[in-house]
Amino acid sequence: MREIVQYPDPILKKIARPVTDEELRAGNINGMILNTLIEEMTELMSGRNRGIGLAAPQVGESIRLILVQPSQNSTAMALFNPEIVESSGKEEAWEGCLSLPGIGVLVKRPTSIKVKAKSLSGEDIEFPANGLFARVIQHEVDHLDGILIITRGNITNNRKIGKQLAELEKTYRMWAPKKKAMEERAAKAAAEEKKQRESASA
Repeated sequence: MREIVQYPDPILKKIARPVTDEELRAGNINGMILNTLIEEMTELMSGRNRGIGLAAPQVGESIRLILVQPSQNSTAMALFNPEIVESSGKEEAWEGCLSLPGIGVLVKRPTSIKVKAKSLSGEDIEFPANGLFARVIQHEVDHLDGILIITRGNITNNRKIGKQLAELEKTYRMWAPKKKAMEERAAKAAAEEKKQRESASA
């Protein structure tokens, strides 16, 4: 089961790569089934964490995919390669982030936007978004560009947030070696499984 990637994991500062039309048509990226990834992200976002938006880098995949929920009772939307092509208005509001647990930051963003993206089936999507929905989309698109709310907002003199970040950094330093070892074991197992499949079909 995937987990939410937390600050200061380096993947959160990377610019995610676009998903190609070929990958969307195939429905997978190097064996990773896109529909399965979306299901896992949905469970993490709205099931265990009660969020309203999530970006693929937050689950360890540096691709341009976000999941957003237009309203509390609506189904989450999966948007590939999302772009904000128009924006208007300005409003400052508090934002939290699943990758920065317990931290809230005042962030100023446009109140209305127009979004272009691709669906899982590769279809072009274009739609307007306003208010909270617009804010959530902008927040998640920021993740695809390696931008966090602690960069968008002014936290220079906020001692509380500084202390929270220091605690997250400490936890990450303790957990990172274990995480790397687990990832290496998983990659080795996947490579062996692939080799066995290829041998069986030869």
